[in-house]
Amino acid sequence: MMACGSEDKPENLIDKAKMAIVLADVHEGEARVSNMHFANQDTSLLVYQRVRWQIMQKNEVDTAVFRTSL
Repeated sequence: MMACGSEDKPENLIDKAKMAIVLADVHEGEARVSNMHFANQDTSLLVYQRVRWQIMQKNEVDTAVFRTSL
């Protein structure tokens, strides 16, 4: 509970506006992959990883920075 109110923030956080755009793209990508109805869960995961990589490239966001910001 105490950490939530802390002013200490990691460096290189994505600003709120850009993070909202990236998250919207990620959720849209998840929905697209889910609607593909792959028979194999591993295939769905591989396709989603590729989609997520494309989203990060499109938005010029590093995956590690995204995870930290999330």
